[in-house]
Amino acid sequence: MLLKKILLFMSVCVLVACSQLPRHVNVVQHEDISTDIYSLLSDKESIPFSGVILVDLDEYRIYEHAQGYYNVPAMSLHQPFVIADLAKQMTAVMALRLVDQGMIGLHTPIREYLPELGLPYNVTLHQLLTHTGNPQKQFIYNNAGYDLIGKLISRITLTSFEEQIDNLAQRCGMKHTFAKEKGDRLFFKLLYPEYKEGWREWRGRKLINDFLERDPRENPSLGIISTPKDFMRWGRCLHGEDLLSDEAYDKMFTSYVDIDHRWGRMGYGYGVQVGKTFGSTEISHSGIVPGFKTTNIYYPAEKVNVLILENLTFKNNSRGFEIHDGIRKIIIDKLITPMPRYDHLK
Repeated sequence: MLLKKILLFMSVCVLVACSQLPRHVNVVQHEDISTDIYSLLSDKESIPFSGVILVDLDEYRIYEHAQGYYNVPAMSLHQPFVIADLAKQMTAVMALRLVDQGMIGLHTPIREYLPELGLPYNVTLHQLLTHTGNPQKQFIYNNAGYDLIGKLISRITLTSFEEQIDNLAQRCGMKHTFAKEKGDRLFFKLLYPEYKEGWREWRGRKLINDFLERDPRENPSLGIISTPKDFMRWGRCLHGEDLLSDEAYDKMFTSYVDIDHRWGRMGYGYGVQVGKTFGSTEISHSGIVPGFKTTNIYYPAEKVNVLILENLTFKNNSRGFEIHDGIRKIIIDKLITPMPRYDHLK
């Protein structure tokens, strides 16, 4: 098959036994997810995919797939990825835990905690979390705001941001999630030998990216590293355990500002996008850095968690998230869209 010549499908698609499926997910829906995603990845018109796709329904793993592309090695559940902008939700949680403890205020000017920065106006934690920390108080997506939150967390806790990530990961049972403290590539690879660099393609050439040289001060916004297995554990910890108070949890997933997105109009909370699809709340975020591309989507009512992590990006490619968007559509069609009723046939 042409597909086998093009893609290195060193992959695993795990389908749990039918007897283990939740009652509201029938076997047809379950099999259709696997079939439809396979068709999407096999489409020769689609951009190549190298990475991992996971779909959990409550505590059940209902879909799992990993593959490589050409000379890019196949990935696994234990492969560390740079999670890019998904780091923002972890940074938001660390800040909200300090709010829960009364150590910082959501609406207190940041310059009261970091006076040496000489911030020109009274930007608050709430504004930084919602990307509205600018003179116009409008939504302007800004990594620097989350990096500033990282400085705030370090100041309040008197520890490094990297230590706080370690503490949060330990709290959630995540054994392979961390943020690098040094930018030296050799040091990092010696410290974390299991880590593999992401790849990027430019004018037909495969290039190992230089993400390891990124400034560690950008860790709070897009530099945290995790494995697929660990990040799915993060979702269960965030949504299913008492990581935050009820008040802080509700605030995190409240929409404070409207944004225009390729999926349509939606809102932004604290480190996450908040939208509606067929009446169901959709909590999401995507991210991209050289060599890594990520998407995480969670439907609270249905307890569906979707994670897509890639280690291959394309320069000057406007179709970068085409596969991610296609997977989202499949999940909505099979698990979120209300099923037709047949009561009249009884």
